[in-house]
Amino acid sequence: MIELDRNSAPVSISTEARGRARDLRRRVEREDEAYLSTIHQLIEPVLQRLRRYPRRNLRPEMIAGLIERWRFMDCRDFRTHIEARLERTRASLSERRVVAGKMRLADPSWQGDDELDLGISEFAVLVEGNRFRVRSRICCAFSLHALARRYQRHPDCDDAAVLHDMDLVARVDQAQLTPGGFKIVTDARHGGGWRGRVVRITDGDGEPVPVLSIRAWLDS
Repeated sequence: MIELDRNSAPVSISTEARGRARDLRRRVEREDEAYLSTIHQLIEPVLQRLRRYPRRNLRPEMIAGLIERWRFMDCRDFRTHIEARLERTRASLSERRVVAGKMRLADPSWQGDDELDLGISEFAVLVEGNRFRVRSRICCAFSLHALARRYQRHPDCDDAAVLHDMDLVARVDQAQLTPGGFKIVTDARHGGGWRGRVVRITDGDGEPVPVLSIRAWLDS
């Protein structure tokens, strides 16, 4: 699935392809706002319950309701994966979704501006008795340049196809990665796929974290 990138030939990108990449980011950004608002509404009753009764287990029906509403929330156009487990007073939920962001390399020599991009983040909900946690992490990042190449060079460019190919990157086992460039094949017939490298970026807490950074999509 992962190969060294040996093809770095420049590719001219059309105005239409760039526009489609920017439009995708705008639509993702709009859903991001609604998604965060929805999450706050979902977890607030749980937090209130824990503040009132910190030593009591959460009620099974409250946990089940939280997981069910999370799974079927309206804001799921850019969800790429969800998995949930529920057992009375224990539950876990893992969701991957495309999010709009800005990349800043965690490199003292970096002098450029923040770069608008799209990423895939994983959100996790963990409940065990009276313990409740929500956490998130960035899995990978895609430059708008790479997305524009994908739009220009791949015949299947509806949202479902693009999100599927983006999620292939999020599924990569980082233990397989080695320093340098890599390729993730998304078109098994012709060998096309994402090109990028492992970089360290600054997360929302200001900490440097390693992620897969996609910088191009080539069709062979």
